Amino acid sequence: MATRKTDREIQRPPREYSAPALEKGMEILELLNVETAGLTVNQITKKSGRNRSEIFRVMRVLCKLGYLEYQERDHIYRLSFKMFEQSHRYARVQRLTSIAMPIMSKLAQQSNQSYHLVVYSAGGGVILAQQESYSNSLRISYPIGGTGPLINNCAGHVLLAFSGENQRAKMLEETVQRWNLEAVDTYKVYKTLHRVREAGYEKMESPALEGIIDIGFPVLNHTGSIAAVLMLSQIKFKEAYRHLSGPEPVWPMKRAAAEISRQLGFPEKTDSTAAL
Repeated sequence: MATRKTDREIQRPPREYSAPALEKGMEILELLNVETAGLTVNQITKKSGRNRSEIFRVMRVLCKLGYLEYQERDHIYRLSFKMFEQSHRYARVQRLTSIAMPIMSKLAQQSNQSYHLVVYSAGGGVILAQQESYSNSLRISYPIGGTGPLINNCAGHVLLAFSGENQRAKMLEETVQRWNLEAVDTYKVYKTLHRVREAGYEKMESPALEGIIDIGFPVLNHTGSIAAVLMLSQIKFKEAYRHLSGPEPVWPMKRAAAEISRQLGFPEKTDSTAAL
């Protein structure tokens, strides 16, 4: 016979568990992820604010597991390629990239532009894949793994605009926390997202670079949820004759994003296809 919960049991907050060693390990991995040249134990200890001996023990375990490499000459630790390999073995990532890359490759060849595939992760947009246009020396290319906030950002606008209401609120909250944003004009943000949703894509001046136009289209999965953003950063020349030959990039990108979505299982004939 089931017993009735008391008021104290109902009001009791969920129990939080602690795993100090795991927390230290993740701090070290995240720290070394932004320090491409690597760090010594002393540098990691100083940056993490933790005890040297406890940090050292965790680092030796990470080395043993293959997640860190140790350069004996300079006493430097850096990330190995194991994290990269593990992420690309992730079935969800593997499926998305295996479908998108051939389509992005064809698009790059036809337009002489370079394209990126951006996904959402923990309050930011992350570049999951890139396809270069090697025939064009005047191209914008960003590194795989590069991240940026969701607000005032082309890919971020698309990720937010095509997410569900509850998911969007969570993404905005995580963005504010991750990038330490003090004040966000939610009215302005939602006005922008409505515009992007109505248009079906985003086209805006780069918030970071002069003379660059960013264009982003949503890639949707079988549930109609956004899986990624197909993005292009295009150089805007003052002289008309220097503009790259070829069609306006919006329409080829729209077709490419729709084809990736179709192969991911997004229904071809639904009201939602107006977005593509």
